[in-house]
Amino acid sequence: MDFEDDEQRAGDAIVLSRRAALAAMALTSAAACSRNGQEPDALVTLVQSEPAHLDPRFPTDALSATLSRLVYASLVDVDPATLEYRPSLAREVRLVDDTHIRAALREDATFHDGTPVLAADVVATFRGLADPRVGASSRTLVTQTIADVRAVSERDVEFVLREPTGIASLLLAHPVLRARDAGRAEIPSEPGNERLFVGSGPLRVSSLARNAWSFERRVPAERKPRTLRFLTVKDANTMALRLLHDRADVAEVKPELFPLFLGREGFTVARARGVACAYLPIRNDHPRLADRSVRRAIAHAIDRPSLVRGKFGGFAAEATGILPPWHWAYEGDVARYAFDPQRARALLDQAWPRAVRSSETLVFRCSNQRFVLTTAAAITEMLRAVDLRVELRPSELAVLLADLRAGRFDLAMLQAPDVSEPHILWTLFSSEARPTAENPRAGLNRWRFSDSVVDAAVSQGKRSSDRARRRESYSVAQKRLAEELPVVPLWHPDVVFVGAPRVRALRSRGDSRFDSLIDVSFR
Repeated sequence: MDFEDDEQRAGDAIVLSRRAALAAMALTSAAACSRNGQEPDALVTLVQSEPAHLDPRFPTDALSATLSRLVYASLVDVDPATLEYRPSLAREVRLVDDTHIRAALREDATFHDGTPVLAADVVATFRGLADPRVGASSRTLVTQTIADVRAVSERDVEFVLREPTGIASLLLAHPVLRARDAGRAEIPSEPGNERLFVGSGPLRVSSLARNAWSFERRVPAERKPRTLRFLTVKDANTMALRLLHDRADVAEVKPELFPLFLGREGFTVARARGVACAYLPIRNDHPRLADRSVRRAIAHAIDRPSLVRGKFGGFAAEATGILPPWHWAYEGDVARYAFDPQRARALLDQAWPRAVRSSETLVFRCSNQRFVLTTAAAITEMLRAVDLRVELRPSELAVLLADLRAGRFDLAMLQAPDVSEPHILWTLFSSEARPTAENPRAGLNRWRFSDSVVDAAVSQGKRSSDRARRRESYSVAQKRLAEELPVVPLWHPDVVFVGAPRVRALRSRGDSRFDSLIDVSFR
C-alpha cells in the first residue's frame, strides 16, 4: 500500500503519520515498557468524539448508541457477519400470524441490580417509547408499527402489529429498560447519575466523567479486562502517540493513521468490511439543485476511485448506493456515475449556464473532524474544477446536524453509521421522513427529497414480512434513487481497530460496535 501514489490528496495523511512516528521515537523507551500508572486490568479505548447520551431512548450520535448497547440488552440483536437478527434477551421469537409476535424471555436474564428481566419490563419499555411525554427518538416508528404490547405470562410478551411488517425485528432490537425507568424523562449522562443507568447488558456504568466514561464487567473473567474505559481524544496525532506509548490499548483509527500501524511489531490491526456509507447530501429544494442534471453533474465531478485510493489506501469500497454490496438487500444493477469532468461541465452548462453559476455560491457543510474536513476539501476542489463556486464550512457535528435539519446547507458530507436494516432507505428518503417546522425530527430526509416511486417502494419494504418481497421492493427503491440522485453515494469504509502489544484476540465489527472489546484478553 503506497499512499504517496496520490500525494496531492493524501499528503496531509502522510505528514500526519510521519509527525506521529517522529514524536513517538523521541519519547523514552522506558515509558513504553510500563502502564504509566494505568490500571493493569483496564482496557483503555480511544474515541474521537464525545458521547452525549447513554440513555438508549435518545441516541443522537453513533458513539452514544454503541456505548448504550453495552449497558442495555435487547430482545434480539444483529449478527455482524450475516446482518441477520438473533435472540439476545429473548430465547425465542416467533411469528404467530401476520400481526402477532411472541417473544419468550430467557430465565437467566437479569438487570444489573439482580432483578429478573420480565415481560412487564418489556411492556413498559415499548409503552414508554410510544408515550409523547417521554419524547423518545423512535416514538414515530413505534406508534406507526405497534398497536399494542402485552404480557402473556411473567416471561412471555406479545406484540400486536398495526399491519404486517418487515421491520418488527428492528423494533425488537431496541434496548429494554426496567419498568420503573421506562416512563421517566431522559436520564442525563453526567457525573452523579451512574447508578441510574441500570440495564441488562454485559457492562455496568462506573463513571460518566467528561471525556472519560468507564464501565465495569458484570461477570469477571480471567485475563480479560475488568474495566472498559473510553477516552475522548479528538486529535489524531495524540491518539497515535497514546497507542504507541502504552497510554491506551485500543482505538478505531481513521485511514490517516493506517501507515503508522500496518506491519508494526506487536500491534494488531483488526479490519472488517463496514456497513456504514459515506455520502454527499444535496438540498433537493434548492432552486438549482432541484434539477436532476445538476445533481448528476456533481456525481460525475467527484473522483471517488482516487479518494478511496489516496485517502483510504484501499480500505473502503466505492458505493453505488446506501447499502453495501455484501448486504442481502443490495441492488447492483443501478445507474452509475464515473468520474468524468467533461460530462459534468456539459450537464452544468445545459442546466445552469456558466455565466449565471459563476455568480452563485453553494455552501458545502461538513464536520470539523480532521479526516472528514480534508476529504471534503478535496471534493470541494473537484467541484470547483467543473466551474462550480463552492464554499466549505466545517462545524461541530451537533451544529452541523441542527443546520441540516433546518435546511441551512446546499451540499454536505455525512456518514450513515449502520445500514444493517434496509429500512434505512425509508428513514433517509421517504417523504414522510422530511423534517418540518412542526416536526423537525420527523426523520433523516434532511435533503427534502420527495418521489412517489421511492415512497411506494420503501413503504412496501416496510410492510412486507417476506424477505424475497422486501428485496424486490428495495431493489426498485435503489434503482430509482440512483436515477434521481438525491444524495451522491461515496464509499463504504472498512472498520479498522488497532490494538497495543498487550492486547490479544482483538476483532473488528463492520457496524463499529464495541461488543467485541469485551472478549479481548491481555498478554
